[in-house]
Amino acid sequence: MLQVHSLETILKRHLLNNGKDFNYSDSPDRAGIEVYFEEKTKSEEIEDFLINLSERFNQLNKKNADTLYLKIYFRNRPLRMIPVPPPKQN
Repeated sequence: MLQVHSLETILKRHLLNNGKDFNYSDSPDRAGIEVYFEEKTKSEEIEDFLINLSERFNQLNKKNADTLYLKIYFRNRPLRMIPVPPPKQN
């Protein structure tokens, strides 16, 4: 089964950030969760992950007065981080 440690904490930081930390969404309306699964991932594992994600989201939504929306974006390849080049020296 796929597991994401601290999923509830990550969701809370991302959905309730409101511009405090630039690493997370600046608004709950703009927050979305990107998900990527390797080709060999079984459909049961994907289903278990999505159920876990939605359960954590529902718990978070019940604790907050705002109405939050769960937006899931499925990627067809892993996210590749591009390093920032060092500043040019004059």
